[in-house]
Amino acid sequence: VVLLDPFPLGAPAEPLEQLLDWDQYPPMIVLEAMLKERFHFWADRVVQILGVTQFESTLVQSENISVKMRNFEIDGVGPKTRPGLTVDAQDQNIGVFADLHGLALRTTLALEVTVPGQPVLVENVNITIGLNNLSMGLRAWVDERAVANLEIDEVMQSPKCLFQCTAGTVEPQRDALAVERMHIAMRPLLELYAPGSLETGITSLVNHVIAALYAGYLPTLNRLVNGALALARSPLNSLMWKRINALPECSQADMFMGIGEKVIRSMWSLA
Repeated sequence: VVLLDPFPLGAPAEPLEQLLDWDQYPPMIVLEAMLKERFHFWADRVVQILGVTQFESTLVQSENISVKMRNFEIDGVGPKTRPGLTVDAQDQNIGVFADLHGLALRTTLALEVTVPGQPVLVENVNITIGLNNLSMGLRAWVDERAVANLEIDEVMQSPKCLFQCTAGTVEPQRDALAVERMHIAMRPLLELYAPGSLETGITSLVNHVIAALYAGYLPTLNRLVNGALALARSPLNSLMWKRINALPECSQADMFMGIGEKVIRSMWSLA
């Protein structure tokens, strides 16, 4: 199944309100132009904020096993390797394309296994992965009248102010905002490392197998990964709405303008 072309998500019901055309929305037009012309000026700052060593996010949690991501670093940033970001809005859809050529993403996964009466087993695995590019297509149905009454300051204060404009556009509301398409193009870089003699030997063997697969089957691996991403869209959308509901409520308090750490971290929390 994962080698087949991604199947489309089920179409939502008919909209209940007049929907906003994102390609006609002035702030979106400005954003598209700013990213196209000026993103390279912000790239280092975005990478600096996203590349954090003091970071922990639980990826898997069960009664006896948990997997946590404990840092996120971006390597290879230089004058010729800054990431590129493009946003393309059409009707009620928003496309995002990230050019990551020359960059390597590093993270540490912490595996914790709890057995009653035994010490907790903790294993840390360092992962390095190289990507050429990443793209995503997002369905974004928002009420045109609600957006027209929304102040830009409110959106900058909390993204939830904008997400509230999806209310009433379709039933159920979660169909108003959904990832419809994801695609990544990998480059031949995927390495694992775990401290300890036994762990190092195992990860070294895995790295040799991965390198061999990359050498002969990179296109197939890309199709496998993208097929898995297609299967992950529904749980990803559920997770996205869970994060949206957990965002700070829309309010007039602590207004600020500009692209800074608070804005980027709020958006990063949805990823």
